[in-house]
Amino acid sequence: MPEGVYYYAVVTAFELSRDGRLELKPGQNYTVVPFMVYRQDKSKPADPQKPEATQSDRDPNLKPEDFYIKSLTALDTEKGVVLNWPGLPIRGIEYEIFRSAEPIDSAERIDRAVNLGKVREGTPFFTDEGAVEGKRMYYGIAVRDAITGKVYRDLKYQASYIEHTHRRPKLEMRYDTFLPESLTAFLASGDTIQLIWIDPGPTIKEYRVFRNTMPITSAEILANSKELGTASPGSGGFRDSGLGAGTYYYALLPITTSGELLSVFQAGRTFTMFGVSLRAPRTDTDETTTDTKPDTKPDTKPDDTKPDDALNSAISGFEIIPDDENVRLNWKVVPGSAATRIQAFRSKEPLNDPAALQSKAVLLGDFAVSDGAAVDRNPGPGDHYYSLAEYDPATKTYIAVYFSRHPLTIEESRPTEDAAARLEKILSGAFTGARYTEAEEQLDAYLAGTDLTEELRSKALFYLGIVKFRLQKYEEAREIFKDPVAQAHDRERALFWYRISLERMKR
Repeated sequence: MPEGVYYYAVVTAFELSRDGRLELKPGQNYTVVPFMVYRQDKSKPADPQKPEATQSDRDPNLKPEDFYIKSLTALDTEKGVVLNWPGLPIRGIEYEIFRSAEPIDSAERIDRAVNLGKVREGTPFFTDEGAVEGKRMYYGIAVRDAITGKVYRDLKYQASYIEHTHRRPKLEMRYDTFLPESLTAFLASGDTIQLIWIDPGPTIKEYRVFRNTMPITSAEILANSKELGTASPGSGGFRDSGLGAGTYYYALLPITTSGELLSVFQAGRTFTMFGVSLRAPRTDTDETTTDTKPDTKPDTKPDDTKPDDALNSAISGFEIIPDDENVRLNWKVVPGSAATRIQAFRSKEPLNDPAALQSKAVLLGDFAVSDGAAVDRNPGPGDHYYSLAEYDPATKTYIAVYFSRHPLTIEESRPTEDAAARLEKILSGAFTGARYTEAEEQLDAYLAGTDLTEELRSKALFYLGIVKFRLQKYEEAREIFKDPVAQAHDRERALFWYRISLERMKR
């Protein structure tokens, strides 16, 4: 197929209207989400017989810790929970996605977790369409090495596994006819991202376009996003060019014909759920290794022995400052210096080679040198090393690279199992597995606890009644389902179980 954006329709004769005309219904007989074909290698068409990656395609110095993702985030949408993570710069891998009612911190717990599926190396995102609203769950991403067959499953809290409670977004229906449909971002070239969408109708005058390094899901994040410009209905989309390496998210906010800006945040309509990633520039120029400690000035300055037409570094040093759960990187800008750009990296080990940044470090974002700061949000527990790579945006080559020699250590705060998590563990374990005698013992012990809310006690008693019924203890089940506490969980279902228990007692 040639490059482009495609839509499909599949219709039958039965879909004709009474007057003989075809009725097209979005999402039913024609696609509203575009299918995009893009090839980075323009020299030849894609080869479906291209062999899989081999060890020769990789950095020979890869370590086991390089096969773990460093940052996992969850986003609530109408269709479920969208998981995003920075893709690993390793060829020949797959990501395995897990969900569990308990922390995914051991091989045994991973074995008990639900395997939601796999995605390839170039798809660092996944949608859990089976997420249950209001239920706290744990999500984890394990990496499978398709070359060796090894699966890296030693997941770390707040890094490769997280906890999340799904809350379905509340949609403001009064704005529904004003919002675009099928907002999609995709890589159009090495430094350009294309946005496309379906216009809602004549009620919109134009759109304001914003960019960030995280999903723009709220007014607070929007306030810290970069406004790129405006787009008109019927324009065919919006192109964001001249981008540096990083992962980018977008928002498209409509302005009505009356001039009102609709700051309504709906996934896939006014903001993109999935990040689009661009690779880092080349590392074939001079580099500088600078020893930096938190709150101290670096003791080495960039090497100025460059060709006459090369840019000098615009940075005189940087510092690393903990900020609650985040880490702030501040750099000092030399007055009157060139408008260079900065890439911020985080790694688990000290680095001194710019070429190692792509394989050993996580790219945190791409910034204008004039920003003076970058924030690493919730990097998780452990030792973290930071690097700043300054590059010329015109040539996409590095000018200077600064490395920290001393780690910033963040202590691990392990999750605790509260009463809600303990109940979900029982229900997703013994109860779901039809081990009713075991479930009966666990629920009896759970109901004896003193830290239960009325809602949890009601839910636990209700399911204990079902367990009693499954164990053919019909009289005990009847007494539970007539209890107002059990009925408070779901009165209609409780009365159903009461009647069927009474019926079984009479047999």
